[in-house]
Amino acid sequence: VRTSQDRKVYYLAKRSLFRPPLGWLLRWLGGYPVDRSGNQGLVDSIVDMFGRRKEFAIAIAPEATRRRVDHLRSGFYYIAKNGRIPIQLSGLDFGSKTVFIQTPYLAEGTFDQEEEKIRKFWGSMKGYHPEKGFG
Repeated sequence: VRTSQDRKVYYLAKRSLFRPPLGWLLRWLGGYPVDRSGNQGLVDSIVDMFGRRKEFAIAIAPEATRRRVDHLRSGFYYIAKNGRIPIQLSGLDFGSKTVFIQTPYLAEGTFDQEEEKIRKFWGSMKGYHPEKGFG
């Protein structure tokens, strides 16, 4: 997605990944370390990042984990809603070896409505490890 749209996209990852020896590499690749323990004001901090930069985009995995989940975490929704920041869904279908990138849109509905849109978007895609996919 980063190179196909000719823009720099950053990503968020848990703080513990940014320790030596690979921390410098993750930052160089556009990573921002985040503390996911407790309420740290992360949503407001990210909305503020968007407000301070002319061009800024981040990639967020709304599952927030590598294991199977039935429901998404809501942080991405509140970042998009509070900051009036467009959501652009993307997905990798390993069955057809295809990348899907949706046109950006603003979150207008509730979190449950947005989760349903994502469920429909990803619904027909086969993951690399389907047993770990969003269910």
